[in-house]
Amino acid sequence: MIELLFKNNVHEEGPNTTMRKGVKWSLALDRVDEVLLKETGSSERGVPARILNVNVMRMIDLKGVEPSVGSLYESDSAHRMLEIQHDPACRTYNGLAFRMFEVYGHGKMSSYDIITVIEYEPIEYTPGDNL
Repeated sequence: MIELLFKNNVHEEGPNTTMRKGVKWSLALDRVDEVLLKETGSSERGVPARILNVNVMRMIDLKGVEPSVGSLYESDSAHRMLEIQHDPACRTYNGLAFRMFEVYGHGKMSSYDIITVIEYEPIEYTPGDNL
């Protein structure tokens, strides 16, 4: 089973999203229904999750779609992608950009890079637990 690794391995009950640089994940998840959610570097087994949706877009396309900000190009689906982001620090464009630059490297990630937005739902969920 494919493993999705997380530096901040927290997830909510119900749908969550995670954003990954490039199209690698859209290709890897093309014919996959389930993945394992794991913390980076952990030897734990991980928690299974259902893949609900996979979108490919430029990271900048999420700018201005935060719940409290109006935008001419705001869309319900882009707004929802940030709203259900698994990492609470990434539920705004600025928070997401900061984390993406931190994870991928400030010189190796641009707001205009293509990202894959993975929507998933943990199958085994215990409220309050880091999965």
